[in-house]
Amino acid sequence: SINVFIQKTDGLYIYHGGNAVTYLHFRQKHFLVHCQEDYLLSKYGNKLFNNPHKGSWPLMWKLSESNEVESLLQYLNDLKVLKLSNSNDKSRTIPVWVQELVFERDQGKCVACQSKVKLCFDHIVPFAKGGASDHPNNIQLLCSECNLAKSANFWPVKVLS
Repeated sequence: SINVFIQKTDGLYIYHGGNAVTYLHFRQKHFLVHCQEDYLLSKYGNKLFNNPHKGSWPLMWKLSESNEVESLLQYLNDLKVLKLSNSNDKSRTIPVWVQELVFERDQGKCVACQSKVKLCFDHIVPFAKGGASDHPNNIQLLCSECNLAKSANFWPVKVLS
């Protein structure tokens, strides 16, 4: 889940689950864009912003030119909005957009053992017991061993950060 917290005198924090992923600091005459390495903005930051900045976060940029602020706003505006389907299609097939979102959310690792090999997408509430395939909240990454151990059971896996 994504949560946004606005600090009235300081900036804007964006959290994914319990992890702060981005912080927009706007207290001074410039913006500082802070971002964690494993998230989407980190892949595009150096293309969007001219001025890398050293600080406590893995990646930071100092935005002092209006065109850089415009680039950030355009980037945010262009992000793909994912429509969560409430369709009556009861297919076992997990849509590609769900797979991409889950892979990024789970950081390309098994949520049970943190393995990065032999990964598969798993229904948290098993498909055989009515679990949806078209909603990322019901899909997780498991390695083949953990997936086999889970089988068609309810097996809540806590996502490790």
